[in-house]
Amino acid sequence: MKRLLLLLALFAPAAFAQQAQFTCSNAQSLTLTGTTAAGSLQLIAAPAFGGPANIFICSYTIQVTQTATPATFYLSSGTGTNCGTGNAPLTAPATGSASSSPSIGGVFTSDGAIKVPANNAVCLTLGGTMAASSVNIRYILQ
Repeated sequence: MKRLLLLLALFAPAAFAQQAQFTCSNAQSLTLTGTTAAGSLQLIAAPAFGGPANIFICSYTIQVTQTATPATFYLSSGTGTNCGTGNAPLTAPATGSASSSPSIGGVFTSDGAIKVPANNAVCLTLGGTMAASSVNIRYILQ
């Protein structure tokens, strides 16, 4: 019994250690007014080579004002101009109704942050014409 208590005393602190602090020190905002055509717009540049390779998104909000024809919108990643190469969704696409202003977003812990593929940029992808858009992202480079 004494041996069991000794083992628990030695290994229990490691089992209950607190998770490392997760501080998202970078922020990016984009507001588009007027009509914006379908396509992708870069929000966060790909990390520079030799530095941290990954972007982790801690929180985001996207709000768009739909035209008479609703269209999808989401965060995506890719390389090249406006994520033109290898463009892939990071969030599920959302669609509003005609002339509405839907929004999507999320806040994540370190375990649930959206990990952008290494050396990729983050973009806003619009599946159609929008009357206006607003995006806010908090992220960290690691």
